[in-house]
Amino acid sequence: MKPIATFLAALGFAALLFSPTGAQAQSEAMFETARSVVIGSGIDQSFDEVVPAATQALRRRLVTQPTAAAAIDDILKEMAPELALQKRAMVNRAARVVAEVFTEEELTAIDEFFKSDAGRRFVEMQARILEGVFAEMQAWNSEVAEYIQVRVSAEMASRGIQMR
Repeated sequence: MKPIATFLAALGFAALLFSPTGAQAQSEAMFETARSVVIGSGIDQSFDEVVPAATQALRRRLVTQPTAAAAIDDILKEMAPELALQKRAMVNRAARVVAEVFTEEELTAIDEFFKSDAGRRFVEMQARILEGVFAEMQAWNSEVAEYIQVRVSAEMASRGIQMR
């Protein structure tokens, strides 16, 4: 998984987990709406990198001869439907988390947004937006660090303390 995608997925789930709304009783309809939100918002796309990363790691560990590589590839192709079910299970887990955070009315409104033209456009542009925000955060981080250094140095000088 790309570092920015990993960071954002973790950040998103942390926000969901620690939201002040708290746990809600979940109906089947609420769960399905939450599932739709997970998919519509693009959260599920962050799970797409897990299987390829796991299979690459497995290949690196197990492939010691050329015939083994071909056999592993064949087995993984045969497993594709099972692995799709694994992703579906993770989507369901994420949906349960989302359903615990929001009320049914909120979920419906969020789901409607992601099904709208504006919501679909937001999801479509999300990676570009996040890359831009990440770049701005890096620049801001440097600026804040420099600002703090300058201010502390000035304050130390005003107190007669020499900095090296």
